[in-house]
Amino acid sequence: MTPLQEALAVAFEAHADQRRKASGVPFIVHPLRVAEYLIAEGAEEHVVVAALLHDVLEDTLHPRESVERFGPGVLRLVDFCTEPGNEPGLPDEQMIATWNERKEHAIHACEEAQEDELLLKLADALANLSSLRDDLALGVDVWEHLNAPKEDQAWYYHSLGEAFRERLGHRRLYRLYERAFRDVFP
Repeated sequence: MTPLQEALAVAFEAHADQRRKASGVPFIVHPLRVAEYLIAEGAEEHVVVAALLHDVLEDTLHPRESVERFGPGVLRLVDFCTEPGNEPGLPDEQMIATWNERKEHAIHACEEAQEDELLLKLADALANLSSLRDDLALGVDVWEHLNAPKEDQAWYYHSLGEAFRERLGHRRLYRLYERAFRDVFP
């Protein structure tokens, strides 16, 4: 099996019983969409592998070793996308208390990120915005299912866009991000 095939198998196993909050779509669609964006952008294989695995440590109880086996480059990217202190099973005293604190951390991390980290985060954020846009188009009341109100979500995605613009503003993915942001937050 290739690394992409192995990562796909791990992602399917890790996210097997999960569904998106608002739409109920199987969660695996999200990492697949992130990987699709990166493949279309011409990203290197390790970045696409990380795309498939980027939510494994944050959103599942799957063991860290299942990501470590793909090497330090993939693990670095997955760790970058994992909000610290938000992993399932972490004792309450080690968790970051609020949604805003976690999102502020993510925004600041983008300011210092390596280009492959930033590209993965851009594809992840674009996939999330695209899902919001699709759900809204279908009449799903997405805001009642999320961990923060629409205004806070708008602040977060706008701030991420600002962090992406300087270094990735020339990328097709960034233009798609801007369009999706305007669709979700007109």
